[in-house]
Amino acid sequence: MKNEENYPNKFKAGYFLRILKGEYNPFNPTVIIIDKDFLEIKKRNNFLISVDTDSYHWEDLDAITIDKHLFGASIIINRDNKNPYNGFSKRKAKTIYDLIKPKIHATSQKGVADSITSAIKDAIGTNTNTSTTSIADELKKLKDLANQGVISEDEFNTQKQKLMNS
Repeated sequence: MKNEENYPNKFKAGYFLRILKGEYNPFNPTVIIIDKDFLEIKKRNNFLISVDTDSYHWEDLDAITIDKHLFGASIIINRDNKNPYNGFSKRKAKTIYDLIKPKIHATSQKGVADSITSAIKDAIGTNTNTSTTSIADELKKLKDLANQGVISEDEFNTQKQKLMNS
């Protein structure tokens, strides 16, 4: 059984779907490798001599977009990259998106801010009982109720003691 941490996820573009997008060479599919630390995109060059590789650390990525077509989907990595990676099935594209999106979010400014906020909340405790009214406001409300005759003086004193002890 393979350990998911030691074996990255590897996705290869299909030939038929690449033909539909105008890529006729059967020997240069796009291969996307997703590891815990990086994203790697490999494609054999048109001369079939070497493999061109783009490697991204998660901090360097800011977006992933899936462009679904009638048949298949294209993947666009980063907002400024206008060259889509063609030839992926819709299911593979969704799987790739589901694997990459949380990693991008975790390393983005918003994701880091969310992590810091969560750490601060954990450090100071999970006291979610934040009241927007002060004890003085509560006492004033209770006194008004006692003056109107809604509660008795004894009930007022009991509630006052509870507020003062909390």
